Amino acid sequence: MSDRNDSMGPLVTGLLVCPDRALAQAFRAALPSAKVFQVLAEIDRYPSEQALGIRLRQVKPDVVFLDVATEWETSERLLKFVLAQPSHPEVVALSRERLPELVVQALRAGAAEFLTPPFSAEEQREAAARIARLLAPQKREPIVQRGKLVVFSSTKPGCGASTLALHTAFWLGRVQAGRVLVIDLDLSAGILGFAAKLAPSRSVVDALKLSSQLGRGLWDSLVSHWYHLEVLPAPAVPEPELIDAAQLHDLLEFSRLGYSWVIVDTPVVLHRTSLLALSESDFGFLVTTSELASLHLARRAISALEQLGFDKQRLYVLVNRYRKQDGIGREDLERIFGVRIAAVFPGDFGAVHRAVSLGEPLDDGSQLARAIEAFAHQLSEGRFERIANAA
Repeated sequence: MSDRNDSMGPLVTGLLVCPDRALAQAFRAALPSAKVFQVLAEIDRYPSEQALGIRLRQVKPDVVFLDVATEWETSERLLKFVLAQPSHPEVVALSRERLPELVVQALRAGAAEFLTPPFSAEEQREAAARIARLLAPQKREPIVQRGKLVVFSSTKPGCGASTLALHTAFWLGRVQAGRVLVIDLDLSAGILGFAAKLAPSRSVVDALKLSSQLGRGLWDSLVSHWYHLEVLPAPAVPEPELIDAAQLHDLLEFSRLGYSWVIVDTPVVLHRTSLLALSESDFGFLVTTSELASLHLARRAISALEQLGFDKQRLYVLVNRYRKQDGIGREDLERIFGVRIAAVFPGDFGAVHRAVSLGEPLDDGSQLARAIEAFAHQLSEGRFERIANAA
């Protein structure tokens, strides 16, 4: 990466791989407006991995600008090949359109940025600045080794995903040494702050806006505390759903550096924010109830996630408010969904109501608390990771 002292930001050098010639022309034509990207060489078709490796060694680019829309499967293979190289360049995905499913697939495969026409100067500068941080990351205080990132989402509002996320985090902090962080990414209807009776002056929105500047001192001013947990709550006043993918990535990666476990509560599963968080996660837990409507939505969501390329081995279902009298057994549910049922939890409205009213954890003696404790033990002992790796 070349050093620059002017106000436009870093000059990032790149290799352009773009079979779509109109897209390549539009990208090259836009570069002078920002003067932050420089194309050192160009390949006008998808090369073989051997040919691409040779060009990478010759050109030594900071990034590879890769057309991911012309042939996704071929571009995905090349993207993963680039990122597997020693001291690899970053990958910037290019496409004529910002299709949500393609954005998720590219970012999940490892792309650092996703750019589309008209490639405005502002968009280029922001992307170059973020890439520069990846190429020369700021030194941060070493805290602990990179922690596990677990995402909870629901088939529909009211399934109890937030309750399970908060109390799973609570029990993880009890059964395993290490710091545990809970992040509420439901900016319009997040309730973790309410359930924990927090009155924070800062929220996850502040953390996202400051994601490029995070350090220990700033971080301590952003998080709230609830018993032995640290919490980034949703804002008290609903915010527009405008979470930036790069900001979220920076926030989650920084969180992993400081905590043994990062538990993320998200909106309903096919919401854009939920898809972005799932793409960053080690495991995803989809929360449903045993009601037919919720089961139907769960099955539909799992099918959609498969089509988007999410690894089924790292996706599990949690059945909340499960009742044996409904006549649907655990094995039946696994056949319906095609993914594993990680746990079932009993309905316990009284215990949940008391906990929320007091801003306290569930009573240890309640059936729901005991079920969540057992689930947290399995999670902390690596049961789900072993299952996924063995599949």
